[in-house]
This record gives sequence, C-alpha cells and structure tokens, in this order.
Amino acid sequence: MKIVIPKKYRSEKERKMEEKIKAGCICEGDVVRYFDRNGDELHDGDVIEYASGRTEVLYLTDKGELGTDATNPEWIRTGRAEPGEYGLYPLTVAELREIALKEPKIKAEQKTESSLGWCGHET
Repeated sequence: MKIVIPKKYRSEKERKMEEKIKAGCICEGDVVRYFDRNGDELHDGDVIEYASGRTEVLYLTDKGELGTDATNPEWIRTGRAEPGEYGLYPLTVAELREIALKEPKIKAEQKTESSLGWCGHET
C-alpha cells in the first residue's frame, strides 16, 4: 500500500526528493526502504514484474535487504527444495529502476495459498 502525505504537509526537501527520485532505496536507521520505477514502496512478499514480463516474489533477508529467490524454481515445484533454501539475490539499484510492483503481499499470498497450497516463508 502506498501512503501519500498531502503536499502541503511535506517539507520542501521532501517535495524536491519526490520529484527527482522514484526508484531506489533509502536507509532510515537500521531500516532500508525500497521503491520501484513508479515510486511504489516494496515489501517482503510483494510480487514484482521486470520490463521483460518476468515476475518474482520478494523476500526479506536476515540483514533487512529485499531480494529474489536464488533457488531453482523447478526444484521448488517438485519439492526438492524450499523457497529461499539456496539463498537470495539482493535487489540492485539497476533492478529497482526496471521493476514495478505487480501485486502487493496480501494479494500475492491469497493467490499463492489458493493455487499452490503454500502460505509463506520464515524471515
């Protein structure tokens, strides 16, 4: 969900940053916030879409970074491995400029639970 603060309540610095930055990440203390090419904030469990049309689910690492699953999807499908078992590929700034949020976590979970019987992962 994208939270929008009315412009009249934003500082001049926030307004200028909003105009310049859409994709990227912002460090706020120990928390890193990620944004796609449209400026939508990305979270653990969201489904993203690359310019090529390929989709991926985002996972949160124990270091607080977002990334995509490095495990062979065929192994997951056949039960040979669990999602994230072979690690995650951290999102890069270049990827953030290319990707767009396709489905927020809640919609992705509903779709995944009903079609695959899988209800999530441990973070």
